[in-house]
Amino acid sequence: MFNQKAAIFEERSEVIDQIEYDSDQFIITLKAPKAAKAAKPGEFAFVDCGENTLLRRPLSYLRTNPEKETVEFMYKIIGPGLEALSKMSTGDYVQMMGPIGNGFNHDPLKEIPVFIGGGVGIPPVLFLAEYLKKSNQNITPYAFFGSEIPFPFEVVTSNLTINGLNEADNKTIKDLAPNSIVGTSSFRREFQLKKIREDLNYKLIRGNVDTRIKKLKDNLYDAIILSYAGIQSLNLKENISQIFSTSEIIPSTGQGVVALQCRENDKELINLLDKVNHQLTHSCVLAERNVLKVLEGDCETAVGVIANIDRDTINIEAELFSLDGKKRFYHKASKNLSSAYELGKEVGEILKKESKNSYKR
Repeated sequence: MFNQKAAIFEERSEVIDQIEYDSDQFIITLKAPKAAKAAKPGEFAFVDCGENTLLRRPLSYLRTNPEKETVEFMYKIIGPGLEALSKMSTGDYVQMMGPIGNGFNHDPLKEIPVFIGGGVGIPPVLFLAEYLKKSNQNITPYAFFGSEIPFPFEVVTSNLTINGLNEADNKTIKDLAPNSIVGTSSFRREFQLKKIREDLNYKLIRGNVDTRIKKLKDNLYDAIILSYAGIQSLNLKENISQIFSTSEIIPSTGQGVVALQCRENDKELINLLDKVNHQLTHSCVLAERNVLKVLEGDCETAVGVIANIDRDTINIEAELFSLDGKKRFYHKASKNLSSAYELGKEVGEILKKESKNSYKR
């Protein structure tokens, strides 16, 4: 039994209007009687434009108007899904599923500046900063997440914080002196960073984020590696001096994915979860986990795997290190999206064969 607020429904919605208010940035208005009454700004909806163009992330409702039975979404073109959405015109139809999330309490008659952010839990400001600069009002803008906008326009897995420096200094790991002490709690990250700077001294660091930063400021380390999302959520961004891309530090399997588990015989709950399951993410995670499954990886296995989807193709990139980190085994491959399961298994088998179990005790 679900109350009305928690109910999730599907609705076929007609495009009423669409405007490009800045380069590759759009506001689309949809005729959606159900959503207009049930949803509110800040909540999310999955949008399917047809022809396998389900957006990889849900969009945030910008405005809802129960009287006119319309809803609006704001988005920026990042990826084929949103590109397809931007080409839709009056009279076209999309399929929506939602609302999910908590939304915002707001005065619908009050003008509020809106910032677009990318990724739930990662609130970067990407647009309309000029609005605040020109305004003398003391106002708080909304931050909209889940808009299929990775920050900063690529997947970010880790950050490097260098003691005594901040983001404005524009320093990187290459600026550290030889034998500088770098703290990390991950063998994978240690071995990956050694590809960049083998002459640094990598040491284990433990504790929560505050504890680790304190150790850095107490000069026990010259630099530490931390999760970008964690630093951002704790408002400690001023400590960041370098952000690594996934081409530099391939993340661990399924990193950043939220998974839900239920009883295998709970058909009602399984049916509900099927409706909110994001199939493209599911395919990526399935491929990534199959690599790990073939390798029989555990907490001591230094392995990084990341999958991504480009239209009907799934790509996977993986690297595996020997126990001492001196040997690196790398493989990159692609298959049709329908073969995500097999792709992960094949990549795992290749790495296992090439490594000759040198990653195992």
